[in-house]
Amino acid sequence: SGLISRAHPEFQNHIKAFITKSKDSKIKIQLNSTHRSRAKQDQLIAEHAAGKRSIKPAQYSYHLVGLAIDFNPIINGTKVHSSRPKSEWIQTGIPAIGESLGLRWGGHFNNWYDPIHFDLGNKISKSRMKTMVADANRKGIEGTMIPTGQKV
Repeated sequence: SGLISRAHPEFQNHIKAFITKSKDSKIKIQLNSTHRSRAKQDQLIAEHAAGKRSIKPAQYSYHLVGLAIDFNPIINGTKVHSSRPKSEWIQTGIPAIGESLGLRWGGHFNNWYDPIHFDLGNKISKSRMKTMVADANRKGIEGTMIPTGQKV
């Protein structure tokens, strides 16, 4: 998928493993977002401010460095949306699949509920991610071009 190739090179195998392991459980993954440019993130923040989207995107996001995915699982032909309760998401097995691969699930975030999100926040600290974003901004390049500096 084009979305996978846009993710951080160090994260692409995590995405492929998640899709494959989900498929093994008869779950199709529809990827919606991986890397997001600063301009795109700012646009989403503005849309939220204008009341056009319910979830407020973070100023600093793992999407900015291509270390996150947003997706919808499709189970028996039915797309699971972020509006579904946490208990339903957990019953699908999706959180367990992602977590078994070392991914951090957005359904457990304490400040907002984002079940369609997985990222590498367990391995790449928020401060490291912010440094990667700052380095990319300073150099005028995308965050996916900055090495994580971690063994991921």
